[in-house]
Amino acid sequence: MIKENYQEFQEFFSEKDADGIPYPFLEFIGKPGQTRISKELSALIIKAIAIFKDKLKLDEILHYSKSSIGLFNTIDGTRVSHFYLCYGENSLELFKDRNKQLILCDLSAEEEMVAPLPYQALAKCIKRIKENDVAIIAASENNLLEIRKIIDSNDRFIKAIFHIDINKKFTKHTLDFESSSNIYIPFESGMYLLVVDINKNKKEYIAKIDATNKLDKIFEEFQSTEHNDPIELSFGNLLKVGEYNGERQYQIQLRMEAARKKLQNSASDFKNFPKKTLGEISVRFNFEKIDPNESQKNNCVFINPQYLELDNYGKPLFFRYSKFDTKQSSRLNDDNHLCIELNENIVDANYCKYFFDSEFGRLIFESMSPNKKYSLDDIKNLWIYLPAIESQKKILSTIRKIDESKKNLTNINFDMVLNPSTFDDATKKINKILDVFGELADFEKVKSKIYEGESKTLEFKQTFSMDILTQKKEKYIEDACIKTIAAFLNSDGGTLIVGVADNGDLIGLDIEINKFYKSNDKFLLHVKNAIKTRIGEECYPFINYSLIELDNRKILNVDCRPSNSAIYVDAKDFFVRTNPATDRLEGPKLVSYINNHWKIN
Repeated sequence: MIKENYQEFQEFFSEKDADGIPYPFLEFIGKPGQTRISKELSALIIKAIAIFKDKLKLDEILHYSKSSIGLFNTIDGTRVSHFYLCYGENSLELFKDRNKQLILCDLSAEEEMVAPLPYQALAKCIKRIKENDVAIIAASENNLLEIRKIIDSNDRFIKAIFHIDINKKFTKHTLDFESSSNIYIPFESGMYLLVVDINKNKKEYIAKIDATNKLDKIFEEFQSTEHNDPIELSFGNLLKVGEYNGERQYQIQLRMEAARKKLQNSASDFKNFPKKTLGEISVRFNFEKIDPNESQKNNCVFINPQYLELDNYGKPLFFRYSKFDTKQSSRLNDDNHLCIELNENIVDANYCKYFFDSEFGRLIFESMSPNKKYSLDDIKNLWIYLPAIESQKKILSTIRKIDESKKNLTNINFDMVLNPSTFDDATKKINKILDVFGELADFEKVKSKIYEGESKTLEFKQTFSMDILTQKKEKYIEDACIKTIAAFLNSDGGTLIVGVADNGDLIGLDIEINKFYKSNDKFLLHVKNAIKTRIGEECYPFINYSLIELDNRKILNVDCRPSNSAIYVDAKDFFVRTNPATDRLEGPKLVSYINNHWKIN
């Protein structure tokens, strides 16, 4: 089945076996089973290809290989033909008149990606794809983008990309054919199976394969996307053509988009401050040698040498999480470092450092680019919100006080160890400090949640019971808050923040409290009575609620833990939390959910 397809190579090699087949090729794919992938990965590949061929009702399999890995070598059976492509094209002409073929291409293994010949062979195989044919092309993280370009340039189209994470489960039995001390792990950076045909499409189906028991459902879902766009996918995602070029890059893009969303949600905190780039607020922005004898420069931030690297043109690159410092490094004083001298009338260098060391500053870095490294221009385009220079100095003064408080806590701790008689006095001091830090902690926690945006475990409501437009109490508004609390209790827990719009804008409850309740205590009593009346006192152990002051506005924060039993609203309605909505369950769905969630026998 395999040997009859090797005659085209006889002219290139003098050493042949008894059947006239060149030895070099038989060594790697002379028989099914000769492969450099693990047994587990081989089993996954075999089942995936079999399911794919069956579901697409394809007649036969043609395997074209120019790899020493042998990814598809263990696939065998009737109407399966294996070819090893070298410099000739004869085998590409075989079976050219047949239809409905599944073409497998294992032509550009990871260690061969720099060689041009595998890509030439790949282009020839791609052109071989006809109407009613489907190809599955193997790629690695390193060459996925290059293979995509070849597919596009030959008017063929990727319909799906299946990512196989090459983890220990798939590499523990990898064979070492070269008998070296280091076992080679093929596709170590990640394996991708690209499904290609001749029909143009608007989106690509992307899914991860990590177990054989999910293969049928994954391929069924993929087939459903060929006809329509499902509202909700269970195993994969539909992305725009060309948007996916590897899992690592895709995850960075997701983090980048999440960072941008958080920045948008948090922008209201800074709306009165000007937004400036580092390039705009710098007096001097250049590379220079570190001089250990030079006195510390005024109002400068630096990126120290350990974060630097040069590209092929000698231009500096900065790692994704480069950090600013206000001091030069003396550890590597022969190396260049980036010195940014800032306009002292606009920004304090220490404020700049603290800003980019904060969670907000990290989000700005993450939102800038999906690349692993930044150029000098990328650094210049990093932006910062700038309050007035006087406000910056006040903020820095408070930060220094906090740092001093931390030192004082350490000193108090040390003093108690040496002088136990100071225990009572030390405890009073610590309690005062912790009270302040506790208030700050609540403030920062809620602020951070608002940045994240609504989710399965986080919901925003503008008011607890007041209609924003009519300024009147409305039962349906309070109903929505109570139902959300009950849904959190019946699901995985969560937080309801009242006084915040859906987009994260801070509304506040000040008008509602002043108009209907006159005081914070009476408002909180109303909240307690609503929970008691509508849900029941049995939920108290799972709920913690409080009013928090945020940017001079009051908001209600309600933290809910999962209840140990079913919670009903008005003793009859049952709600659960989905992503990110509150749904009412009834009938068989309700019974099934309760049985599964609380494991009732």
